[in-house]
Amino acid sequence: MKKTLTPQTTLDPGIAKVLKRLHYPLEVILLCVRWYVAYSLSLRNLEEMMAERDIGVDHSIGASLGHQG
Repeated sequence: MKKTLTPQTTLDPGIAKVLKRLHYPLEVILLCVRWYVAYSLSLRNLEEMMAERDIGVDHSIGASLGHQG
């Protein structure tokens, strides 16, 4: 019998504290990280893709978060 996975409804308090300080919705951050890793996009590419979706981000934010490129 396969065990079905259920989504986690509560976050660890430490993670919740960090997420409160985010400037962008978590969904946007996760989408950008997924695209950045999966498709080897530049931060400028991500900025343009988010602009197409009416989400204003600045590619320099990635550099301030430790991007070495």
